[in-house]
Amino acid sequence: MVSVKDYIKGLDIKSGDSLTLNCPICGGYKKFSVSNLDGIIVYNCYRASCDIKGAIKVNMAAEDIKKKLNGKNNQEYLNKNAYFELPEYVTADISNSYMRRFIERWGLHHVLLLYDVKDKRAVFPIMYRGRIVDAVGRSLTDKTPKWLRYSGIATHFSCCIGEDNGVAVVVEDVISATTIGILFPQVTGVAILGTSFTYEHKKFLEYFNTIIIALDPDASDKTIAYTKELKYFCEDRDTEVVAYKLKDDVKYRKKEDMDGIRRICNDS
Repeated sequence: MVSVKDYIKGLDIKSGDSLTLNCPICGGYKKFSVSNLDGIIVYNCYRASCDIKGAIKVNMAAEDIKKKLNGKNNQEYLNKNAYFELPEYVTADISNSYMRRFIERWGLHHVLLLYDVKDKRAVFPIMYRGRIVDAVGRSLTDKTPKWLRYSGIATHFSCCIGEDNGVAVVVEDVISATTIGILFPQVTGVAILGTSFTYEHKKFLEYFNTIIIALDPDASDKTIAYTKELKYFCEDRDTEVVAYKLKDDVKYRKKEDMDGIRRICNDS
């Protein structure tokens, strides 16, 4: 029987590419994700009953190294943004006790995560067409700041498991956005990175058919303001923008909140 690592190496996936396949272990249809992140192949199965995930370091092809040194990878994105590379102290090894507790605490078992060895942070990579363009790190100790941006290039973080169905839920932070992606397959959880609701945020969101603004309870004023701004921005499109008043942060998965968001998603 071929091992998972041998199976993945046999895919010959190039740097910057991603594949969605049937899981070689549980057979889950289109549940197995594989990405080559500059010489580190990260893989995981999104099926709840399957615990296959991991990372394999591979040699980069000469052409990929050449492109990387020339700063020409993902040229469409680089026309607007400088090339970004994660620091060397950010690793794909998430087997330490800090990460295990963090993953268990928030139910992130089937999510792509990295680890900042230097600052002891859980790192959420932000992808663009198979390449990491930014990352957000969450402190696993009392180190400040609690959240750290690694490049500042990206304006938002999003998480969607499966092919998106045109519904987005805008939440307060990266863990909450990931929670939406986990609990509501095909729905996109979106975290705005920063303190203001910018034109770039609205341009990203306008392509969804239904947008639910569900910020934390202590940000109710922002929930109302963002909803009004987005309705005005999307007035020429057939877009439904809904403000949802949470009882608690999305990442705490309160049943009343999850049921309410689910009803809106199902009605869309």
